Amino acid sequence: MPTLLTIQQLSDYLNIKKATLYSWVERQKIPHLKIHGLIRFRPAEIDAWAESFRKAPAALSLPRLKGRGDTIPVDLLIARAKRDVYNSGHGETRPITSLGKEERDGSL
Repeated sequence: MPTLLTIQQLSDYLNIKKATLYSWVERQKIPHLKIHGLIRFRPAEIDAWAESFRKAPAALSLPRLKGRGDTIPVDLLIARAKRDVYNSGHGETRPITSLGKEERDGSL
């Protein structure tokens, strides 16, 4: 017969406060057993329950052109990235930096 976990043991295992576990038990949010008022947990059920919270990795998707199902060409993505990174307002191609007042007015 598998060992049953106590609130303290499960608290340590999941690194969750005991008060949180008591709350989850009361609200039926976590699988548990109540044996003559004692709360116990089956390790296999807890592992399956915890695994149910795993999120699948997001699929990589390229932006789509408005009104079309085509993906944006790589050249266009690079051009957009350059526009976002470089200061094109002054015709310069250096990265935008946050200059202090002294550097902007040439005091340094």
